[in-house]
Amino acid sequence: MENLHIHASSFETRKEFLHEIYGVNYNHPVVQGRSEESILREWAAHKLLFSLHLWEEHTISVDLEYPQKWYLSVAYFIVGVPALWIYR
Repeated sequence: MENLHIHASSFETRKEFLHEIYGVNYNHPVVQGRSEESILREWAAHKLLFSLHLWEEHTISVDLEYPQKWYLSVAYFIVGVPALWIYR
């Protein structure tokens, strides 16, 4: 399983986060293996939960994994879709 840690990603804007993913880590297996939507949903879910002061020590940064566990994919879809709308 591949893992890509983005430190303090909850403080980044969507544009900054995408720049970091594609500018710095473009060839990383996680970035190559997952869709942009999937990566953004995970980031947005972390950002929303952090802004609500929920699990701050875990949600301040994002650890992108590939392949992603199915239950995390479902959770990030449920939380991440509305969060992406907030953080467009």
